[in-house]
Amino acid sequence: MVSPSFVRIKLLTDTSGNSSFGKTGSPRWLPLLFFLASSLSQVEAQAPALIQAPTLTKKDAVTLTDKKDAKIEYTAIDKDPSITLQGCSNISIYCCDVHSIKLVNCTDITIQNCWIHDSTNNGVDAYGCKNLSVQGCRIEKVSSALYAQESSGIQFLGNYAENVLGPFPRGQMVQFDTVTGSGNLIKNNYCVNFQGQSHPEDCINMYHSQGDPKSPILIEDNYIMGDPVHGSAGKSKNGSGILLGDNDTKGGGGGGYQICRGNIVINAGQQGIEVAGGDAIQVEKNTVIGAQSDVSSVGMDAWNQSNAPGGTVSFSDNHVYWINKNGEPASWWQGSGFTEVKLEGNQFDDPSLIDHALPHPPTKAPMPPAPVTRDGAMQLPWNTNATGH
Repeated sequence: MVSPSFVRIKLLTDTSGNSSFGKTGSPRWLPLLFFLASSLSQVEAQAPALIQAPTLTKKDAVTLTDKKDAKIEYTAIDKDPSITLQGCSNISIYCCDVHSIKLVNCTDITIQNCWIHDSTNNGVDAYGCKNLSVQGCRIEKVSSALYAQESSGIQFLGNYAENVLGPFPRGQMVQFDTVTGSGNLIKNNYCVNFQGQSHPEDCINMYHSQGDPKSPILIEDNYIMGDPVHGSAGKSKNGSGILLGDNDTKGGGGGGYQICRGNIVINAGQQGIEVAGGDAIQVEKNTVIGAQSDVSSVGMDAWNQSNAPGGTVSFSDNHVYWINKNGEPASWWQGSGFTEVKLEGNQFDDPSLIDHALPHPPTKAPMPPAPVTRDGAMQLPWNTNATGH
């Protein structure tokens, strides 16, 4: 993530000098707040001196089975799915323009600096995979950007995701479904979903996923935003910015050993960050902001919704300011079902989040926060001057 920079945000006041934030029937602050949120996308990326848009070779769909040690590079594929790998290992997919990538029982796969877009499939769909890294990609208008199931060692790093389409149960930037073990990481990504162009559920979802005690699943330094003007209006009545410990009602628990740290969530869904089950889950140093909308509910909460007993979850040093659909502050709520919910150093209903400094997003959309460089150059398979929406 780039070094923090900030923009001042002032509350709009009525003629008496009172803030209108959170007052039912007093939405005059909304245009200002969301205009300023929109202006955050104008940040310039910190990038190498040289950005290249290399010539791509048009090819038919690529299907590989039991292939080892191969590269798919500088390729444009107008078939969907564009790339299908089954039983493959040590495959590099670099600087390609594709619709979707499907991986089954693969090991040691890297997907870097790709443009993955316009598909009813998941952008990257991984089943039974080990050691998958997706980095520096631009992923937009797909069902979910990454759906990883029954896999391990999954890393989603420095990507830009825009307008996930669903439908339910998809509609995530990232969903881990029964992802286990060590080395699982979702870090430094930038996600935005525009009203009328997207159907997000949870932007990040941890479903039945269990990290290792020495290497928990880490969700860190992501920037997640709803519509820059309309916020969460019209979005899912069940979706969150980040949902941890997700589960079903058939006796399964919500997993565990998950750390959610240093993320920024702005108007991403009806909730900001929720822990819905599981054990050994830590939520720390996150910033969560939510304006009143027709779906806004609560900024941060812990409520075990599985049939399995919940263990210990902790919330520390979070800053949250959230207004529910009735215009009331609703930054924190605690339900039942956990052995222990630890709270320490949090600032709930913290108006300084909108009256003072708000961090910029990590890059200017649609630039991914952390593309891979080769020989000092960043090679991207799209027009880097495009607006992205």
